[in-house]
Amino acid sequence: MTDNPLRMLEKSFGADVAREIELLREVDSDGADDGYVYNAPDRTWDVRSIFDAHEALSSYLLAQDALPRGAMPVAEDWGGNLYCQVYQGSTPGAIVWCNHETGEGGDSPAILLVSDSLQRFVAGLVKREA
Repeated sequence: MTDNPLRMLEKSFGADVAREIELLREVDSDGADDGYVYNAPDRTWDVRSIFDAHEALSSYLLAQDALPRGAMPVAEDWGGNLYCQVYQGSTPGAIVWCNHETGEGGDSPAILLVSDSLQRFVAGLVKREA
């Protein structure tokens, strides 16, 4: 019997991805698509929606070749760019923003640091005013 894909990713990343996604989902308990903002020291980040485990896995499977190694999508902005939690590499635990329209040869960085931890990201999310 084969493990489900999320459990396989968790083994690969060495982390409880589902538990961490549930931490984010607590912020979005009403499931409304009004969006959020995250106020970092250097800028404000718009967050359209926070993913549940199914949405995170689907986004990962669609975008895995364009994502940093060991990164799992946890949310998206209004332009379809992904916010990912990094599980491997030089910034484990960090939340990064992955611009799907830039990359090799692009004018702006394809990946920007948003927060140094999921907990700080969650604590800083504020419901967008309608």
